[in-house]
This record gives sequence, C-alpha cells and structure tokens, in this order.
Amino acid sequence: MKLTWLYYLPCCVLLGALTACGQDPAISADEKLSPITSQIPPPHKPMTEPAVVAPLVYQLAKDPFVNPYRTAPSSADTPNTPSAASDHTASRPSSQPDPDATKPNDSDVAKESNRPPVRESSAAIANHPSTYQPTPKGKRVRIDSSRVRQPLEHYDLQMLKYQGVLSDHSRTMALIASPDGRIHEVMVGQYLGRHHGRVVDINADRIELIEAVLAEDGHYYHRQSMLTFIHK
Repeated sequence: MKLTWLYYLPCCVLLGALTACGQDPAISADEKLSPITSQIPPPHKPMTEPAVVAPLVYQLAKDPFVNPYRTAPSSADTPNTPSAASDHTASRPSSQPDPDATKPNDSDVAKESNRPPVRESSAAIANHPSTYQPTPKGKRVRIDSSRVRQPLEHYDLQMLKYQGVLSDHSRTMALIASPDGRIHEVMVGQYLGRHHGRVVDINADRIELIEAVLAEDGHYYHRQSMLTFIHK
C-alpha cells in the first residue's frame, strides 16, 4: 500500500503543475490592472508660455566717460592769485609757447564729444584703394532708429571690398571683405557702411546701394552709392 502511494505521487504533482499553467495569464493581468485603470486621471495643468526675451545687440554710441554737462570752472572756484600768474608768465622766455594756452578745457571736450563726426575729405578717400563712388544726395528721408545695426555697418563704405559673387536660380550673394580679413555674404536688402546703405542690386561688376546721409541741417537724404568689383 505504501509503494502504491509513492507510485501515484509524481502523477499528482504533474497534474497540479499542468492545472496551474492552464490558467489564462491575460485574465490574471486584467484582474490586477482593473483597480488602476478604473481610476479617474487627475486633470493636467496647462503649460505656461515661455517668456520672450528680446535679443540685445551692442550699439555703438557716444563715449560714456565724457560728461556733456560739465562746464569750465568759474572764477569763484579758482584762487585769486594774479600776481603769481603774472610772475610765472614774466619768468618764462618769450620764445617758449605757453603750454596752458593750447590745452583744451572741459567745455571744449564736451562740445567735441557731442559734435557729429567729420566727413573725410576727397583727398583722404582717394588714398584708399577706393571702390566708393557716391552721387549727390537726393530727397529727404527718415531712418528707422530702432533697427538693429548689421555687422558691416560698423565700417565706412570705402573700407569694404567687393571680392566676388555667388548665385543660383533663386538668389544672388555678394562676397564682401571687411578690414579684419573676414568674408561676409551679403544679399539684396541688407545694409553696408555707416550711412544706412541698403543693398538694392547685385551684379558681377558692382553692388548698388541707397544711403541715408545726415546733412548739416540735421535731416537725412537719399544718396545712391556703389561698390565696384576690383579685377586683379
């Protein structure tokens, strides 16, 4: 009897294993996931829009170390020593110039800092390997003071050199060399030079621009200019 029980023991174990494996695993997984899937998901908070940061580009301005409101010292601030000044002047030989006579005071420095830049003369422009050919000013115009200056607007137009042109079926780009040796790609609509020179046409021989030149009356006027290609 004891041997008979041992004979049926492996069969019982095998039958129990087959019964456990026969259960559908998908049903067991659904029973475990049903409490989770039946829950109501929490509401999602709307995403906040990212803050738009305006790009900051350095703009060349006046010298910050010159105080335009500083004036020359008044007579009340200077010591009243006419005798010492006269003795100092009398002791100096007449052939030597007075160094204080040619020294500018603070008011002159302030006036010079606020004065508009002096234009180069035609002789100074002729000393450059010039490709700068302006024509007389035209009608009066207004400029966009809020426009961000482009890299080649930090140079005088006569300092730029037209080196070549690249073109395909859709666009044409001019190759401009700046004084620092870099080559810039310029297309129609971009700006060159210090006088708001906007590129209006590019061809193999020249680049045509329309500038807004500041005149002595304080207004801006149209002026047609061009950069010609230098054949080496």
